[in-house]
Amino acid sequence: MIKKTTLLRDKHPFKTQVRYQYQKATRTSLDLAKEVDISYETSVSGAVYSHFTTMAIKGEFKYDYHRKTY
Repeated sequence: MIKKTTLLRDKHPFKTQVRYQYQKATRTSLDLAKEVDISYETSVSGAVYSHFTTMAIKGEFKYDYHRKTY
């Protein structure tokens, strides 16, 4: 069995910022997300509600006691 290792582009010794800018200029945004950025959220094609991927905000947020929760 062969073990596969995936490195993010900023950790890979041969994948420089110049190479990334070239890839960004020559690829579609979907292809860039799937093949270069390894972004699983934006690389989903054929999603039923694809506009939801850009609506969600990820992060840590302070709890607001005055805001209603549903």
